[in-house]
Amino acid sequence: MSKAPPRSPAEWREFARQQFLASIGRPTPITGRRATRLGRPRRPGRSGASKILNGTFAALADPTRRAILERLTAGDVAVTQLARPFRMSLPAVSKHLRVLEEAGLVARDREGRVHRVRLVAGPMKAAVEWMAAYAWFWDEQLKMVGR
Repeated sequence: MSKAPPRSPAEWREFARQQFLASIGRPTPITGRRATRLGRPRRPGRSGASKILNGTFAALADPTRRAILERLTAGDVAVTQLARPFRMSLPAVSKHLRVLEEAGLVARDREGRVHRVRLVAGPMKAAVEWMAAYAWFWDEQLKMVGR
């Protein structure tokens, strides 16, 4: 059962004080537990789907990686060809590709000395489905703003 949200300024101050105490590792009056080293109580392990979504959105946060994915929609490309339009070194592009690989958005195939990269749709599909689940909420919020 969740506690009602604070309503008065005094309740908000007490809420903020408890949050601060939890963030510096002091026992909170509610749980009596200490916060972790990073300042937040530990959460139970995240599900596999949540890890996939986190990795996907983290990889999509960078404009260079989004541009790489856009180029890969045309088909498989060698890493050297993929790196040409970007004003950065080949190792820098490889680091971006490594982030995309760890997120599962691209796969790298090796043909001799040539590394070819291809797009993998699975994680992106999961992200789109997750966003679609919240589309109704954002539609309603935007309708309310537009009134």
